[in-house]
Amino acid sequence: AVVSTQSTGLLEPPPPARRIGSAPRKLQYRSQTLVELREEVIALTRPIVAELKSYSNPPAAVHKTMIAVFVMLGESEKKLAQWNYILQLLNKPGKASLMSRISDFSRESVSKGTVERARKQLDNLTSVEVESAGKSVSCLFLWVAKACEM
Repeated sequence: AVVSTQSTGLLEPPPPARRIGSAPRKLQYRSQTLVELREEVIALTRPIVAELKSYSNPPAAVHKTMIAVFVMLGESEKKLAQWNYILQLLNKPGKASLMSRISDFSRESVSKGTVERARKQLDNLTSVEVESAGKSVSCLFLWVAKACEM
């Protein structure tokens, strides 16, 4: 099939068809808003928390991602260095749960210093690296990276 371009009158091949979900994760992340990413995280909270609780000693990419997430949610970076503290936070119910905290998150209420501390945890991490370390956790990585970018 050939497509005619009105402006030049030249014939060009049609653009390749793109299947849903075929774009690299990085491109999907770029096009998603913080609200869309938050909804994705909330929808996957149970599998994410189950995956995180399964680690006694998580891969560095997973641990750094969770430190960044909880720093953005107002936790002390120093305490987050201990994986057991992160596990305690993941076990909190109700309004203190990860899902509720992300749902109530307001980027405008986070200081520049907090954003920088969270961003520092994400330095040298890629979504591919995080996904290979923990598939469910990659959506938290995308959320926190977007929150740090704004």
